[in-house]
Amino acid sequence: MALPSTVIVIDASASVEALRRAASLLEDGSGTVKLQGVCTLRSVSGRITCEVPDPLADQHRCAEELTVLLENGRRALADSALAAHLPDRPLEWRVVAT
Repeated sequence: MALPSTVIVIDASASVEALRRAASLLEDGSGTVKLQGVCTLRSVSGRITCEVPDPLADQHRCAEELTVLLENGRRALADSALAAHLPDRPLEWRVVAT
């Protein structure tokens, strides 16, 4: 039976220790990092999957709206303190239903 993975939530007030712990989870694939209000990050096959929640998943969205959700997620992650601590891996972005 697999052990449950660790989940850590990072927000604007996260300590350097919490940021390092989040980066460590992504580095070794032992957990999930939730960047509060932005996305959920998981280490998958040598890359980091960034899942942006769609708050209106039950409604039809055009491609442009999905692109905007992804771009907002990218910008928010890039502007966050977590960005400087991420492992050097490709980021794969997707929109997910909440």
